[in-house]
Formats: sequence, structure tokens, C-alpha cells
Amino acid sequence: MRKLIFSIFCLTAIGLAAQQPQFIPYYVGPGSVYYDGQIIQNADPQTFHILRDGYATDSWNVYYQGRVVPDASCSTFRVLSWGYAEDAWNVYFDGQPVPGAGVNTFRVLGDWYACDAWNVYFGDNKVQGAVPGSFQVVGDGYATDGANVYYDGDVVPGASPATFQYQYGGYGTDATGTYYMGRPIEVPNPQ
Repeated sequence: MRKLIFSIFCLTAIGLAAQQPQFIPYYVGPGSVYYDGQIIQNADPQTFHILRDGYATDSWNVYYQGRVVPDASCSTFRVLSWGYAEDAWNVYFDGQPVPGAGVNTFRVLGDWYACDAWNVYFGDNKVQGAVPGSFQVVGDGYATDGANVYYDGDVVPGASPATFQYQYGGYGTDATGTYYMGRPIEVPNPQ
């Protein structure tokens, strides 16, 4: 009975949380568009569309957090996920072009990781030496390509990709060690 009551409570809480209004700093007024209380100069309220992840478009521009994204195509622009977006010519992360990213093969992996046919990216930075074809996100910033373990785009020194497992809260383990946020830590050996 307790499990049933607890399950009903959890489902009700989830339902109520889903109904909460989402904070969106854009506002389209009768003659102007605003971001975080400031007018966005030259934005067209008639054609302005709020997307997600801070992005928006009108008939002339793409915006990220109220600022124009230079050279972005509003007619082909689409938001992907984890801060990534693309148009017909470029990939963007948090409103900035990702240098060298191939639009036709680009895909978001999760945890701010993405790849194209040639490179792996963490945000708008290339993950040096990472192999896109075998790259997998493990969780909470950890990833592996079979040759290395990565945390937030950097190699985790000494971590074994064959035995590495993400635990929780920034912790990971392999056959020989424990790691916190990508750094090896000493774990006392119980006697």
C-alpha cells in the first residue's frame, strides 16, 4: 500500500511540475521585442518566433539570448539540443559558429558532446585525438572512444576505457581507480 501511495504522490508531483510555467526571457510586445527586459533593436515583432535554448528568429535574423547571430540563415535555422543549432552552412553552439563542423554529418551525442564525420566536439571545442566513429557518451561529462576516457572534452589520465563506468555525481571508476570530475582520487583501502 505504501508503494502505491508513494507512486501516486510521485506521479502527481511530476504532473504538477510539468504544468509550471517555463521562464522565457523573450517577450514579443505590440511594437517591439525584448530579451531580459531590454529591447532587441531592429527585431520584427510581426515575424518573431521564440525557439528554445535561448534561440529565436524573425524574417531577417537569428538571435541567441537577444543578440543577432551573425551570418546565420533564419530560413534554414533549426535548434538541435544541448546548446547546438544549425543552418544550411554552419553549426552553432550557444550562438557561436563551431569552427570546421560539417553540417551534413553533424549529430549531437549528449552532455555537450557532438561529432561530425571528422571530429568530436565538446561545446564549440574540438576534442583532440577523439575518434568520432566509436565515440560514446557515458554520462555526466564522461565519454569514451575506446582508446581514451574523456571528461568535459579532456582525456582522463590513466583511466581504462575497457573497464570505465560512470557512477553518479561526477564519480567514475575503472578496474584500478576512482575518478571525480575527471581527476583520479585516492580511495582508502579497507583493511
